[in-house]
Amino acid sequence: MLRAVDAIVRPIKARHAAHVTGGHPHDVARNGSRTDLRAGDATFFRRRRKEGMQCLQQQVREPVQLRLPFRRRPATRARAKWSSQRPRHRTRPALDSTFPVHVVVRMRRGTWNLRSGRCFRLLRRAFAAARERLGARLCHFSVQGDRVHFLVEAEGARALGRAMKGLGVRMARALNRAMGKKGAVYAERYSATILRTPAEVARALDHVLDHATRVGLIRRGPDVYSSETVEAAAHLVAAARTWLLATACAVRRLSRLGSARAPNR
Repeated sequence: MLRAVDAIVRPIKARHAAHVTGGHPHDVARNGSRTDLRAGDATFFRRRRKEGMQCLQQQVREPVQLRLPFRRRPATRARAKWSSQRPRHRTRPALDSTFPVHVVVRMRRGTWNLRSGRCFRLLRRAFAAARERLGARLCHFSVQGDRVHFLVEAEGARALGRAMKGLGVRMARALNRAMGKKGAVYAERYSATILRTPAEVARALDHVLDHATRVGLIRRGPDVYSSETVEAAAHLVAAARTWLLATACAVRRLSRLGSARAPNR
């Protein structure tokens, strides 16, 4: 380390001595002549030597931390979360007429609350007109604030698509007329889940009809914005024909009837 400091200070000292004597710095550094310097010059070289020592110590003891450039993502976390919940635009699987389907349609932001009297009256008319059309049957429904759950039976994937498109047109026309707007009402394409086992059908039926109770919209009893009420079952939906959905509905009715007749302990 001392040699390194001397290598830094020696050229400076030679230039200063050449300036004092009027010679060339290389000659002074080569000959190593010791010119009589003033007291201030000696203090100057001691200070420069001390600064050189401190500079070398800092370079040895304090390594320089390199900065790694990271790519910052755009601040759209809420939008990314919303887009992650959207159904992907893939080819829908083939649908057999023996399997019911759980369909969910979501409304665009800015649409009125569907669980209100003014919107539900319009939706009731749309459900009654499209409950059994275009090769599909609307068996159960549940209206939430910004989405609607359906249990549908269809002859195939094409029939299901045509029926949901027709129902969407009826709902859009009615809601736009009430809100004074134009354009689409659905936020994205509907999501369809094929129910192939009795357990899946039973869980889907409970999820659709008991959704308002689970999320805390109502405390107990049937949801008036669903197809579980007697009036809705008689005029707004069609009877289930597939063995899976008909059996699940019968088991649910029997379980509700047994729980209603059971004495309170």
